[in-house]
Amino acid sequence: MEQAGPVAIARSADIVFAFLWQVIFFQETPNRYSILGAFLVTSSVILNGLKKWIQALPETSPNLVKRLAETIKHA
Repeated sequence: MEQAGPVAIARSADIVFAFLWQVIFFQETPNRYSILGAFLVTSSVILNGLKKWIQALPETSPNLVKRLAETIKHA
């Protein structure tokens, strides 16, 4: 059993591998909509992971990180 956050980040790597597989083995170039969709999914997973990481930082973290954490907590 694992939390959903780390699993979602690991599973989002499938997008990158699928594009590589498509280009290397099938010589198919992904269209702009596929690339845009992959970018949106991957960036949202990365941003969500960063948000959770910042929220988990201790209160004794440096000021910049502390301000970011406060901004995210109020959002």
